[in-house]
Amino acid sequence: MIKDKQLELSDNQTGITASAASTNIYDAGAQGDAIGSHDWIVVKVRTLPTSTNSTATVQAQLETADDSAFSVNKTVLIAAGAIIITALPSGTYLIKSLIPLGVRQFLRVYFTIGTESLTGGAFDAFVVSDADNILNY
Repeated sequence: MIKDKQLELSDNQTGITASAASTNIYDAGAQGDAIGSHDWIVVKVRTLPTSTNSTATVQAQLETADDSAFSVNKTVLIAAGAIIITALPSGTYLIKSLIPLGVRQFLRVYFTIGTESLTGGAFDAFVVSDADNILNY
């Protein structure tokens, strides 16, 4: 997997105490849906998330829209299930999937925090042309 700095949506994003969007958005320009045929979205835990009672949940969603404010034709392309943070050690993938058809001009990842606020943790999210599928035994 080769990462391009301009395709990083979150790079060691910290400070997500409540639901929040990725630090960056991706502007697909006029190509829109063309990227959905071969590119991957990868969202992973960089640093173990924490919360006061260790009961917080994290859900990652890949969203697309016609404007950078995500107020025009916002659509959720991929939504991972909410996971309790105690099951999220560093390196855990929240999403690792081909980007489906339906991409509009802008892409972002949205992190939904449930049950209680996070007190720590960091996340990475990026678009790549291929994703590693190496299993470590």
